[in-house]
Amino acid sequence: MSEISILIISNGHGEDLMGGFLAKTLRELHPPALIRAFPVVGVGKYYSHLNIPIVGIQRKVPSEGLTMRSVKVFWRDIMHGLISLSLRQFSSLLQLQNTVDLAIVIGDSYALFMACRYVRKPIIFIPTAKSDYIGGHSSVEIKQMKRHCAFVYPRDSLTADKLCKAGVPAQYMGNLMMDSLDITEKDFGLPGGKVIGILPGSRDESYVNIVHLAAAALCLQEKLSSVRFLVAIAPNLSMKRFIQSMRKEGWRFTPSHPQEIERGITAEFQKRNCVLYFVEGRFGDVLSQSKVCLGMAGTANEQAVGLGKPVISFAGDGPGFNDVFLQKQKNLLGEALITVKKSPDEMATAAEKILLDSSLYSKLAAAGQERMGGRGAAQRIAESILQLAKDMRLLHEGREFSSRSFKENSFKTNSDS
Repeated sequence: MSEISILIISNGHGEDLMGGFLAKTLRELHPPALIRAFPVVGVGKYYSHLNIPIVGIQRKVPSEGLTMRSVKVFWRDIMHGLISLSLRQFSSLLQLQNTVDLAIVIGDSYALFMACRYVRKPIIFIPTAKSDYIGGHSSVEIKQMKRHCAFVYPRDSLTADKLCKAGVPAQYMGNLMMDSLDITEKDFGLPGGKVIGILPGSRDESYVNIVHLAAAALCLQEKLSSVRFLVAIAPNLSMKRFIQSMRKEGWRFTPSHPQEIERGITAEFQKRNCVLYFVEGRFGDVLSQSKVCLGMAGTANEQAVGLGKPVISFAGDGPGFNDVFLQKQKNLLGEALITVKKSPDEMATAAEKILLDSSLYSKLAAAGQERMGGRGAAQRIAESILQLAKDMRLLHEGREFSSRSFKENSFKTNSDS
């Protein structure tokens, strides 16, 4: 297959991470491919870390992509130039149109709209925001997929089945979210004891979330003296702001030694007998080595339960991880996500119960793995996309190309795989 130009459009921090790993896999399978990323939300740091070229217009807005969560949040984004940013992004996509052979959309219907309206090339859609466990896609979204998508890779088999019955060319090949975890299995050199992962999220509200989670860790340390805590810090967040938040609550900050930094531990915070080890760059290892997690995050919570790590959570103060979002995540993850009232002690008590009951732990771990699926989706999806791209080239060369013929051939190719 000759060189092909692929544009990945993603609208969210977790979606950027998935897009980066899919791009990396596509590049490994077919080095001549020109693969670029157009992150709609934020500046796409995950793509930068994986050396995926970024194109288009990027700028951070206050909601960090959660514009429609409330009227207040929507208005703040408007006041910070959301309309101007959106118009510039639309214009940028139009300018890129003639340089793109295939668009891969990772995210929700807004990102899909951008590709349909302004790229106007065959589209592969990986919907991350919707699942039939939490309500499924609307009739408008289904119509949009049927009309514009060459193929759709839903996040779970239940959703894929429902989309297929509605006439959407879709197939479940695994959850791409689980493949965007780099696990080395190297330990962090912590003292012996069960490791508890702490997941504050990847948005600005993480600087507040960490205060609640740290308080829960302190309560759990008093109940179980042998536990150890690893805090997973997203690369787009500021350690300086974490230090400010933690110091206000009486936590003592200690910079890491060079050997600790080499292992991924960039800072330590201590209060009484509880030490929190902040980790950057080894998120997959944090999840892999944790027994359970205390989480107030979106993608990170889902990835944790997918690895068989039960997550205990309560709603935060920000627009992202609020009561509505937490309830949806509970519906999505089932028993693997334990929700409690907004109380550090209740969170600690729930964690203690799971850690001391091996049969309960096994039950919750299995429930999470069933809902999220295993690893390997990136390879399967990338191979399928490249086959679709190959078929598209053959259609261009051998007979008149039409969107309908491409979708029919795409559906046949993936159904047979």
